[in-house]
Amino acid sequence: MFIMALAVIIISMNGFGNKVGDGTLFIEGALENKHILRNGKPVAIRLPKLAPGFVYTDFVISGNYLYVGWEETDFYKVGKSGFIQVNLEKTLYNKMY
Repeated sequence: MFIMALAVIIISMNGFGNKVGDGTLFIEGALENKHILRNGKPVAIRLPKLAPGFVYTDFVISGNYLYVGWEETDFYKVGKSGFIQVNLEKTLYNKMY
C-alpha cells in the first residue's frame, strides 16, 4: 500500500539547544508514494561526523533527496560552508544483503 506521507526529521541537539556535528538524525514516516518505514518508528541515519568547529545547519527533504547544510562557525562568524545530498530512496528503501 502506497500513501502520501511526510518524512519528519529529528536532529541531534546538545543541552543548550544548539545543533551538533555528530551527524545523527532520525526520520519517521515515508517519502512521497512510498510505504511508511518501520510502522512509523524512527529510523536513524548517520551523516559524516564533522570536524570540531563545524556544525550541520538546515535539513530539507525534496522528492527522494535529503539536503543538509553544514558550516564552520566561530561565535557569529561563518567560515567554510556547503551542502551534502543524500538519496533517501536508495538509503532507506533498498534491501540490504
